[in-house]
Amino acid sequence: MPPTPADPAPGHSVRWPSDRFYWALLDAPGVRASGPLPIGLIPDLADLTPVDVDSLHAACAPAGADRLLVCAAAVAELRELDAGTLHLSPADLPAFAAGSSIDLNQLNLLVGRFEPAAIVRQRSVRRIASAVAAATCLALIGAGFSARAEAWKRADREAQVRTATLLESVMPDDGGDPRLKTLLIKDELKSLRRLAAADPGASRDPDAAAALAHLLAAWPDGLDADTELVSITPTTMSLTVSLKSEPRAFTEALPAIPGWVRDEPRLSGMGTSPRLLIQHRREGRRP
Repeated sequence: MPPTPADPAPGHSVRWPSDRFYWALLDAPGVRASGPLPIGLIPDLADLTPVDVDSLHAACAPAGADRLLVCAAAVAELRELDAGTLHLSPADLPAFAAGSSIDLNQLNLLVGRFEPAAIVRQRSVRRIASAVAAATCLALIGAGFSARAEAWKRADREAQVRTATLLESVMPDDGGDPRLKTLLIKDELKSLRRLAAADPGASRDPDAAAALAHLLAAWPDGLDADTELVSITPTTMSLTVSLKSEPRAFTEALPAIPGWVRDEPRLSGMGTSPRLLIQHRREGRRP
């Protein structure tokens, strides 16, 4: 039916009576959204309107299964609306759709090409704000990754320095390739780990050189003795000395070594320079 002329009412939200619109009920399988009429359904609307469909602007809303209620208004009248109008919808439904449960706010004509500039600007501002927020988050994430990468690089440089220092202490610099030294150390570690895995219950003897150093550091002063032989293994330590003094005085002056048991000294040779053999064995070891 043709619309009844009426003056548009200014304001943010405007309601026109139903007889001011063109109405149609279209079959639209699969269409469930309200808003501007889909372009594909414009020819169907043209078949039902008494005026040129190009002179109309239409909105639609679902009206049951696979059907759309179409509400159209003249383009010329929409252009005469007050610039502050943000929403235009019918005040009531036509008689053929009076029993429908359609929300009249869904039939807002100010959509698509007639969407108010204020709403367009507001949406643009929201999009820009969202883009700025996303860019800020990405910048912060990038800065975090950059700081973490720099920390990893710094840790790598420190590890390289420590590795070089360790290599220098184990293998003094002889002009060789440091990478070869690293490989040699890794191979040695692998060999030691294989040995440990092969006999995990084997005892680990401490370094006997520490015990020998302890003994020599406490060597008795004031006794005339010449050291002839020093023999050391992980389990035994032997000293042979040539004495120019009383053997008992020498043996009594020797300190006890923690973790080691001293066997009975053996005296050989007679005369002015007897030879004394002193043997130690680690505690828990059989002689």
